[in-house]
Amino acid sequence: MRRVGTMAGFMRGFTLVELVVTMVLIGIIAGVLAPFIYQATEGFTDTRARAELVGKGRLALERLARDLRQADPGTVRVQGDRLDYTRVTVDFADADADLTVDYRGGVPHKTYLSCTPVTVEKNADRLLWSENGAQGVLLDGVASVDLVANTGDARRPEVVAITLELEEGDSSIELHREVHVRNTQGDACP
Repeated sequence: MRRVGTMAGFMRGFTLVELVVTMVLIGIIAGVLAPFIYQATEGFTDTRARAELVGKGRLALERLARDLRQADPGTVRVQGDRLDYTRVTVDFADADADLTVDYRGGVPHKTYLSCTPVTVEKNADRLLWSENGAQGVLLDGVASVDLVANTGDARRPEVVAITLELEEGDSSIELHREVHVRNTQGDACP
């Protein structure tokens, strides 16, 4: 018993009408979903660009803050988009380092201090760093820099407020940091 008619049913393909209807339905579904997919990818791209911008800005601010904490309190000067200060470091290897001796509990304590003048300034869209004649780029994409130095007194340390506005592509952010100049050496640099 052979069935001849059933074999012909399996060999049958799609009609042109079925293919056209399927393509139209897929086109409608794609047209409805495309804006959602586009917005999601744009949101991801914007978020990633903004995160990278924040990371670069925070890294530059942290480096500047770490350096400012070691500044000689009497040397911090702000002039517009420019910050000048002298960083004081303990340096045992530098032959030109100043030797200071103080007595703690009657025991002499030797400290070798090295004083390095540092300048940070905005030039075009960059934040430039110069130290001992060497110069480098601390940060790119800087739209504006706002520097404010509040002088301290015997009870309160000097504070430097730094506000950076960064732009890259369509992303822009503003970062703010206040740094306490907490060098315990006092006015160590001439």
